[in-house]
Amino acid sequence: MHISITSFQDEEQAIRQIRSSVFVKEQGIPNEDEYDDSDNVCVHAIAWDEGRPVGTGRLGDDGRIGRIAVMKQARGKGIAKAIILALEHHARNCGLHQLWAHAQVQELGFYKKVGYRVDGDEFMEDGILHKRIQKSIQPADLL
Repeated sequence: MHISITSFQDEEQAIRQIRSSVFVKEQGIPNEDEYDDSDNVCVHAIAWDEGRPVGTGRLGDDGRIGRIAVMKQARGKGIAKAIILALEHHARNCGLHQLWAHAQVQELGFYKKVGYRVDGDEFMEDGILHKRIQKSIQPADLL
């Protein structure tokens, strides 16, 4: 498995394949809500396993991490963690010091394990309970 950092324009088909499977089909999020203008300005990470896209996530220039998704058959292998770490590495190299996300409540345990802390009350987003999370990261030159 390897992670590539890319743009939506360069890997749209792979990104759509993963997110449509996870968010639209599995979680019932309407297709029109899953894709937004942020896709075109975010940096995207894609996890590849034997040449197939199996996971994705994105990072905005405001430090927002989102759309972390791993195909069902590829779960339990550390792919989501690898995607988060790749996005954090990219964020450091871009000079970002604070990352945040709207995390699904059922995924809070995962985010806590990778160093995020809850920062707010529960709220509904696309019919799923979420909480805002955040993490401070050290600049690349301090590592």
